[in-house]
Amino acid sequence: MDVVKEELMFFVRHNVRIVKFVDRTFNADRKRTCELVKFLIDNAKNTTFHFEVAADLINDELVELFKTAPEGLFQLEIGVQSTNDKTIKAIDRKTDFEMIKRAVKLVQKAGGVHMHLDLIVGLPFEDFNSFGKSFDDVFNLRPDVLQLGFLKLLRGTKIRSEEEKYGYRYNSKPPYEVLKNDFISYE
Repeated sequence: MDVVKEELMFFVRHNVRIVKFVDRTFNADRKRTCELVKFLIDNAKNTTFHFEVAADLINDELVELFKTAPEGLFQLEIGVQSTNDKTIKAIDRKTDFEMIKRAVKLVQKAGGVHMHLDLIVGLPFEDFNSFGKSFDDVFNLRPDVLQLGFLKLLRGTKIRSEEEKYGYRYNSKPPYEVLKNDFISYE
């Protein structure tokens, strides 16, 4: 942990504007997460730290720490992906939207944390109507940023192995962005 803290201080000392941790399980180890967040609260001033987090792992201890953080020190990004239960099951996600809402509201109530929520277009069972509902559901949480991404069928992933099952057509060149599937057409 000392090495990680020293590396983070390198960014702080050099006035790096934003540091992004792009591991969506940044907060999988709750003890480590709280230790790093407290360290950054105590030591970072002009750098923003952006963490991709799992909503189901946001706990009261972390929220209490956020209450003591200066405005703008932290950004959290939660990959909602969809609020369609059938879609969530098809992509093997374990979190439900009610739990995500609870976590988002806890963090928002703490104040000072910039919240990003993500949706993905092109997931199984997500047609235009259900995607519109997912959009409305997430928009109504009033995140600071609502990010829309397009599904990419990366080699070696479960979703890529199911391309025929869901009628996927996608760009043959990386990053293999989805063009259509059985639920959403080219139009």
